[in-house]
Amino acid sequence: AASAGSATAAGAAASVAASLVGVAVAGAGRRQVKAARRAQRVIDTDLTRSLDAELEAIGGEVDMRPRANSGFEKRLFEGTSDDEITLEGKRPTGQSADPDNMYFWKMSQDKKTIDLICPMPDDVTMKDVVFRLGEDPRDPRRGPKLELGYRYKNKSDRWRERIIVDGNILHKINSKETVWTLEIMGGANVCVLTVMRPSCMRRREDTFMKVSVEEERIDPQTWDAFLLEERARSKVTHTCYLDFASPEKQFDRVTIGLYGKVCPMTVANFVALLTGEYKDEEGNVQQSAFHYKGTFLGACVGTKLLSAGDPKMQLKVATLSAEEMRKYADLFKEFGVVNANVGPVKRTWAPRYGEDFGLIDQDGDEMKYGDAIETDAISLKFLGQKFEELAARNSDVTMLFYRPEFDYGIDHKGGTFPAENFDIPHSRRGLLSMERGEESNIQGSKFMVTLEEFPHMDRRFSVFGEVLDGMQTIDELEEEHGDATGNGTLITVKIVDSGLLMSPKDQDDDDDAEDAKFAEVVA
Repeated sequence: AASAGSATAAGAAASVAASLVGVAVAGAGRRQVKAARRAQRVIDTDLTRSLDAELEAIGGEVDMRPRANSGFEKRLFEGTSDDEITLEGKRPTGQSADPDNMYFWKMSQDKKTIDLICPMPDDVTMKDVVFRLGEDPRDPRRGPKLELGYRYKNKSDRWRERIIVDGNILHKINSKETVWTLEIMGGANVCVLTVMRPSCMRRREDTFMKVSVEEERIDPQTWDAFLLEERARSKVTHTCYLDFASPEKQFDRVTIGLYGKVCPMTVANFVALLTGEYKDEEGNVQQSAFHYKGTFLGACVGTKLLSAGDPKMQLKVATLSAEEMRKYADLFKEFGVVNANVGPVKRTWAPRYGEDFGLIDQDGDEMKYGDAIETDAISLKFLGQKFEELAARNSDVTMLFYRPEFDYGIDHKGGTFPAENFDIPHSRRGLLSMERGEESNIQGSKFMVTLEEFPHMDRRFSVFGEVLDGMQTIDELEEEHGDATGNGTLITVKIVDSGLLMSPKDQDDDDDAEDAKFAEVVA
């Protein structure tokens, strides 16, 4: 209300804001109950008519007593998630960015609908409401054009329109199920628009348990705004570059903008990996534990994403003393797993074929260096025997281990760090996002570039930057090396150079220079 540009907008916003949230939730629930009752009345009416017709046809009586449908269950999911939607937790909500065209929106607790609340003047009636919903756009992810407002008569007694909500709905909706009403909320006259998210139904039968489960799956969507035009974009604080080359060609440079205010720790790590150096706490320049320059890209998964930044440090050669090897073998013999750190070996590390362990498996077949060892009963027995043989040497033993903590690369100091921000959605092509261990919440050096809007990654991985220039290179990589299975040939594409182009300090210097030039011109 304070930031409104007109008295009309200020009055409308002030009258609604105080009680909007609670009343809106209650109103949404009330409308859902009404809709359910209306639907039930229709079903009951149709059922009665059909039974009456059947009764007339057979000339007998029909049992109208309700029957319990034991073994039938309805469940609600979002996307491909196995987690059922509950009525608990916070749901997306927001308001317009323009205080002179104020509206509010909130997703229902079951995530199936979104209510938009638009304040109207007190004298607006149902016949004065202007509501226009366009055709579905060519982009199947987006919703139709929406215009919502009211009509009024000007001083010349001519009808005019005041459009408050004007733009493209962010995501695809079920247009045929879109409804609006005019209600009084918190003493204010408001138009409430309800849109329904697309979903599909399927039934799963368990003939053994005699249970039928009906699943409704809502399209996965990230609602960080109601209109596409009002989706927020993060400010770029750093600009940097990546140069790619393959044995066949040199690609054009890719310029990247980083969101240092949204993900400061992630951006600082990324810059250090780009340049190969960083400043420690005392201000001394140190060499980064890993440098992107000279490394190869990873997979290109169809039209979804491409990955890079893997230092290939999952495998580690470690030497155990005779005493440490004996302890390692005894732990495995007693527990079937090494559940404690032994010498330089962490308890989470898994042995691999190679070094003193050898390359021959329990069947006498030769394996490759670094291959994983099976964990079935026969393989575990084979493992125990090999550990006993190595311990019986009574001397130092060198083994190869797989380190799962480096599945996501390493940071510039040689370790890992947690994710810091999930606020930015994977809303378009060309965004940079960190790979992350979701259970352990660790990140390192591996990152991804989105090739399309990817809501499955939202609230799971941190977006920290975007491609500013050089999308034609990303297009070429996708076209020439993409593979829907993720087994693309990006491993032949190398990062031949990387570095920083502009930091916040450089931007401040440029701003100071522009201010000085402007002052000179004014003088």
